[in-house]
Amino acid sequence: MTLEAQKEQSPARRAELYAQAEEILAAKEVAYAPIYHYTVPLLTKPWLERTYPLIAPVSFDSWHIDWDMKGEALGQ
Repeated sequence: MTLEAQKEQSPARRAELYAQAEEILAAKEVAYAPIYHYTVPLLTKPWLERTYPLIAPVSFDSWHIDWDMKGEALGQ
């Protein structure tokens, strides 16, 4: 059906064929598995040098403060 839609010259007929193919694929042939990606938005001050683990827990002991940069940012 999608091969026929690729060759179809009429945009309306092409859209109809793709809609039919989508209906077959989405409603009749394929089971959906919902996937959830856990995210945590966070802000970090520019003077904080920290790690960004992908799957491990946050390791605070590896964080460092650049005191010179912090002083400059705060006007000290």
